[in-house]
Amino acid sequence: MTAKNRTRGAATCVDCGRALAVRISGTDVLHPIGSTDGCPCGGTEFRLLGDGPAPTPGDDRERAAARHTSVESSDL
Repeated sequence: MTAKNRTRGAATCVDCGRALAVRISGTDVLHPIGSTDGCPCGGTEFRLLGDGPAPTPGDDRERAAARHTSVESSDL
C-alpha cells in the first residue's frame, strides 16, 4: 500500500458493531489503524460508516449467537 492510494475513514466491525478508524486501500480493503489482527472481538470484516443499511438489534444478536456457536464447536 502506498501513501498515494490509501485514505482513512471510519468503519464498524460486522461481528460486534464496534467503530474503528481504518485505512482504505486502493482495492477498497479496510485495515484497522493500530491493529494488525482486526477488531478486538476477533472480527476481520468491516463496513464503512454510512455505507449500506444500519444493522438492527436483532442482527447483532444473530451474529453474536453464530460467533458463540462457532467458538464452542472449535473447543471440541
